[in-house]
Amino acid sequence: MSNGYKMRKINRMNNLYRFFILVLASFISAEAYGLCLDGKRSSVNSEFNASNIVILGLVTSSQDISSPDDPQGIDKTIYDIKVEHYFKGTNNTNLKITSENTSSRFPMNVGTKYLLFLKSFSANGEFFVDSCGNSGEIENKKTEIDNLSKFSTHDHGK
Repeated sequence: MSNGYKMRKINRMNNLYRFFILVLASFISAEAYGLCLDGKRSSVNSEFNASNIVILGLVTSSQDISSPDDPQGIDKTIYDIKVEHYFKGTNNTNLKITSENTSSRFPMNVGTKYLLFLKSFSANGEFFVDSCGNSGEIENKKTEIDNLSKFSTHDHGK
């Protein structure tokens, strides 16, 4: 066998190996969460100051919204939140939170309570959660909630 033939055979094997890995990877399902490039999480105090609203709330429903460009895909999810306690912000009892279907989405489960640091991104009252921040399920955020209770003077909530 010539060296050229051996090299072509090796290249074919490498291509076959790459193809196999791609096929295998396409069958592996993983839930995607926000991509935090710098690996740093802001302090509770600084995220509190940067947020429009900070709450403890229960997700009561969610609705996936398709894009006109891709009616089969999900463009964003709208979550309905029943506010149980305000640390900062207005005293509405219900809020809507938008989570864009991007690498920075913040997926939530209906029936679960969350600590949420919310920022407004439109004039019509749409809010989003910074997935690289301190928001999360209440059961995993006891320290953050204790810290908020120390410097929040908001008296709304239940």
